[in-house]
Amino acid sequence: MTLTNYSPVHNLNRVFDSLMNYARDEEAKAYAPKSYLTEKDGVYTLEVELPGVKKEDIQINVESNLLKISAIRKREDEEFKYEREYHLSNEVDSANIKASSENGILTLALSRKPEAQSKRIEIA
Repeated sequence: MTLTNYSPVHNLNRVFDSLMNYARDEEAKAYAPKSYLTEKDGVYTLEVELPGVKKEDIQINVESNLLKISAIRKREDEEFKYEREYHLSNEVDSANIKASSENGILTLALSRKPEAQSKRIEIA
């Protein structure tokens, strides 16, 4: 039997990057903002770069296991649209996502469901 290291953060980053790596759409002027995912103590932190976007112009929706972020940055006579979707794993508690926005960075805290938390097993 072979044991391998398992990192849920590495796997989520790989899945997010492979599924959501799309370039900007010239006609709709929709851009996929850069995002970064980290994990600490059972909480995933997703940071999304939305420069120049006010928090009132950000919309976050979760339907099933799909997290969709859209935002509009208004500048003079132009609008820039940001859109990005993330497929959430079943271990994320989508009912308890917390969001904040500061200095052009949208931060989402995605907690793991209690049953998905790691457990220490004592040897009898």
